[in-house]
Amino acid sequence: MPKVGETLNGHSFLESIGGKGSNQAAASAKLGAHVSMIGKIGNDSWGKLLKSSYESIHINTSSLIVTDESTTGVANILVDDEGHNCIVVIPGANSLLNKSEVEAQRKTIQESKVLVCGLEVPIEGTLTALRIAKEKNQQVTTILNTAPAQKNLDDEIWKLVDIVVANETELEILIPGIDLSKASDEDVKNAAQKLQEKGVKNVVITLGARGCMVVREKGEMTLVQAEKVQAVDSTGAGDCFVGSIAFCLAQGKDISSSCQFACKVAAISVTRKGAQQSFPTLKEVQHLLS
Repeated sequence: MPKVGETLNGHSFLESIGGKGSNQAAASAKLGAHVSMIGKIGNDSWGKLLKSSYESIHINTSSLIVTDESTTGVANILVDDEGHNCIVVIPGANSLLNKSEVEAQRKTIQESKVLVCGLEVPIEGTLTALRIAKEKNQQVTTILNTAPAQKNLDDEIWKLVDIVVANETELEILIPGIDLSKASDEDVKNAAQKLQEKGVKNVVITLGARGCMVVREKGEMTLVQAEKVQAVDSTGAGDCFVGSIAFCLAQGKDISSSCQFACKVAAISVTRKGAQQSFPTLKEVQHLLS
């Protein structure tokens, strides 16, 4: 990766459909889930391409809002020769999604089995969606992917979330004062439990090539090993993981078995270039793992 002020020659250039929530929706849909996407896109060529891409994999786009006030969100991604990446996100229309627009999707949220939220949209929109999902008598399982991580989040959010999915870097931001750079598994577990103390039921910490750690209610911990593969491009792998968990939970699987399946799906995705185009279908997963 280039240092400050440094210019490097690259090997190739690729444009692809992406965005964290977008990728997570695509991963679930390609596995066969019925997915509705709530979000905001610009009235531009990228927005039209994004909507068309959703429809090609049968994602319901009736909850997508189109605006003339901003461009569709984009991200610039650098990938090194080992498949590691760094990302700069320009939120665009995503940053304009407001509380009333989310409130208008009450029926869609409450009729869902699983709601996946992230932090790429204004926090009040995310909070609104989670509140709707957890209103009296609602049985929607809620997942919060804490990317991009933010400090000093409203404590209410943790009480509305069934499962938090975060990586170690995000966990350090969410819990000021901890350093996981040389942490043991017990250290990571203890950090996850600090989120549980705020009200979260289950915490899933992604550990890159190692797999993930699942910390359930009552502090029960499981380490899920990742498949050993030759990584080509890790772009979107974390999103593929989250979308795969959502798919499994909607099928009635428990969190540990959902994470085991999700690690396998994400491992397949890193052997291919790009984000959404690297995500496998359920038939591909079954074939490759048979």
